[in-house]
Amino acid sequence: MRMSLALAVLMLAAPCRSETPRYDEAKVVAYAKAIDVAKLDANLQSQPLDEWLRLGPARVEKLEWRMSDCDLKPDYREPPTGYPLCVRLGYRRGNVSGWAIITVGTTRKGIVEPPRFEYAVVSTRSDDGVHSESADKLSDLPHVISKLLSKTR
Repeated sequence: MRMSLALAVLMLAAPCRSETPRYDEAKVVAYAKAIDVAKLDANLQSQPLDEWLRLGPARVEKLEWRMSDCDLKPDYREPPTGYPLCVRLGYRRGNVSGWAIITVGTTRKGIVEPPRFEYAVVSTRSDDGVHSESADKLSDLPHVISKLLSKTR
């Protein structure tokens, strides 16, 4: 009887132990910074994302990278591959700031190719209030930032 009880406890406890994630925040952020922008938007020439944001046409002055749940509030069961795994990057240039979401994998599999640019939000404050716009493609981001920068001058 004791052996049966011990075996039953072990069998019930085994599925409850958590899996070791195949990723951590440092790896996910490092991966996102190095993504070739041409993978995210066919209109762009090859260049690492971090470099493109800082030195390319967006000329972002401040960047903050962090692993994200893709800003989802799922009301559905977790798929077998896991919920989406994203990087949320916050940025600022002058009086314009915002964030972008990039899907890099899933919570169960970790980083999975290909990455996908989801969207970016760009906003600025002025005497008229807050102005916000979105960019559905990465290549649109520099134009939207410049457009809102011109409204603050």
